[in-house]
Amino acid sequence: MLLLAVAAALVTVASWLPWRPTQVLGDEAFPFTVEGHALTVADGDSFDFEADEPIAGQVRRLTVRLHAVDAPELVQRHAAASRSALAELTGGRRLTVSCYKRDARARAVCRVAVASAEVDIERILLQRGLAWHYRAYVGEQAAGDRVAYAAAEAQARAARRGLWSDEAPMAPWECRQRLRTLRSCR
Repeated sequence: MLLLAVAAALVTVASWLPWRPTQVLGDEAFPFTVEGHALTVADGDSFDFEADEPIAGQVRRLTVRLHAVDAPELVQRHAAASRSALAELTGGRRLTVSCYKRDARARAVCRVAVASAEVDIERILLQRGLAWHYRAYVGEQAAGDRVAYAAAEAQARAARRGLWSDEAPMAPWECRQRLRTLRSCR
């Protein structure tokens, strides 16, 4: 009975949220760079994006995954702060997304910057201690970015900012592995 009540509440809440479907781009569309704006932020490293014009003549709305950071999973401490920071950094701003591939969940993997100021959103998340430098994919980063992102994370660790204020924060890739085996990330 409780489960039905929770499900009904979730459906009700979901109906209040603005729904804008995103679409999946074919592999032939990559790479591309386009400007637009964030629609909704899912977590600390992904958001729904609307391009100013159709991408490769196909779609305007897609889900973007930040290319070089990994934010806490929604069940982890600091997830809300990370999500809020990404919403603050993207909200109401024109963004430039430079996307180069699709990930396993069909999200466009992109470098994201504020269009007018060339502000690197991922580096800011690292500087604030709200994400990990996603070292599994450093080979996909430009050499200068690799160095800058590693330095930003190291500075946040040294200053014990954000998630680095915890004694031993669990990396999101470790949390995902634990969740696959039905274990807690806490």
